[in-house]
Amino acid sequence: MKKKKGSALIFVILIIAVLFTLSIGVMQITLASLRQSTSYYGKNEAFYIADSSMEKILFYLDKVADEARYEANAYCFDASGAVNMQNFEEEYKKLLDGQLTKEEYEKIIKDEFIRIYKEYIIDF
Repeated sequence: MKKKKGSALIFVILIIAVLFTLSIGVMQITLASLRQSTSYYGKNEAFYIADSSMEKILFYLDKVADEARYEANAYCFDASGAVNMQNFEEEYKKLLDGQLTKEEYEKIIKDEFIRIYKEYIIDF
């Protein structure tokens, strides 16, 4: 009987060593998963920040384009939608005299609209 005293202690120490080794392995797996999820979170956060920034930029560009369109429209046309005769009186006289065709007259107005539009965008 004396030979079996302490054999339980060796068995308990072996089991504790095995459990300790397993817990270290599980902890390593957990830490790797945590690092991976942190990386995934950072990647998603960067994507959504970039996406929202792009949306803001597009909103402001659209707003500037609308203002440029409004300025060009106000220069070329009056409130009723007719051609602004203060700015195109000479061209209209040439149209009436037959020096310009209707298509040429419309092209002049269109070109002037585009010029004012571009000028506003560049000045902005």
